[in-house]
Amino acid sequence: MPGRCFSPFRQRIRIEVVLQNTSNQPLSDIACQWVAVVMTAGSAQDQYTSGTESNITLQPFEAKTIYSDPITTSGVTNLRYGMVSGTKMRGHYVKLSWQGQCVFKTAQPPEMEQDAETYLAKLEKAKKPARNE
Repeated sequence: MPGRCFSPFRQRIRIEVVLQNTSNQPLSDIACQWVAVVMTAGSAQDQYTSGTESNITLQPFEAKTIYSDPITTSGVTNLRYGMVSGTKMRGHYVKLSWQGQCVFKTAQPPEMEQDAETYLAKLEKAKKPARNE
């Protein structure tokens, strides 16, 4: 049909963080948390994909690359209506902790930082067993 253009896409994305110890002391008890936000365009809902890597140790002057789980995004772009159906990557958030203290965090796009913080806090609460005493 003239005027219609369907363009399917499929993409696998991994969030990558490079950690580097620039001191001459070993660093241990490093944790990395990440959240990927995937938008379901058909129903305009956000889906969060999250992951955590903990107990990371860096020897003096060592660099390590940490990868998230693979995130698959796919869908079809329909140019006639200017809509995208399927799922599409909307951004990611990374938080690094050392000995329980947050030492670095970044969010792409920046406005998703608060959402990700709330989401990670909810996950942490869910992990802790409820005590009814």
